[in-house]
Amino acid sequence: AGIRKAQAQGYKIINASLGSDYPDAEIKAAIKDFCANGGYFICASGNDGKETDYPAAWANEIEGVFAIGALYHKDGERKVLKVDSYSSSGTVSFVMPGTLILSALPNDQYGELTGTSMATPFFSGLVANILGIHPNMKPKDLVDLCKTYCHDVEKGDLKDGHGYPSIYDVLIN
Repeated sequence: AGIRKAQAQGYKIINASLGSDYPDAEIKAAIKDFCANGGYFICASGNDGKETDYPAAWANEIEGVFAIGALYHKDGERKVLKVDSYSSSGTVSFVMPGTLILSALPNDQYGELTGTSMATPFFSGLVANILGIHPNMKPKDLVDLCKTYCHDVEKGDLKDGHGYPSIYDVLIN
């Protein structure tokens, strides 16, 4: 119902942190409709280190759906990125930082959280900025733009999809 309401209200981007090992026909139909009407559905790939969860698993099937995996800095080195072991694989579009992300917590607190749900907003923000510059960009063109400026993290492994897009390079080009 939330996906359909977002579409009815004209939303163009949904950041989804939900997942299941099993597909749901009603959710799939809502996502297909949302994307067919120009929406971008960006979702966490999952945190069990296994196959990508649904709805992210539909990223290769539904244009406009993006499955986002999570990166970390290896041994604290900022220049060495790795896909974290918990990040699900198989169907992954891109990877973004997702480990030890400073986050707002209840009761006016802050703390570090980890998961593909922490990585997904980074890509949603990138998509929002791209659409702000190019409001009529189609999902395939957005993928091509991001792929042009991606860093390969796992050398073709199923965990990193197209890689880690350089936000700066994507936005200035």
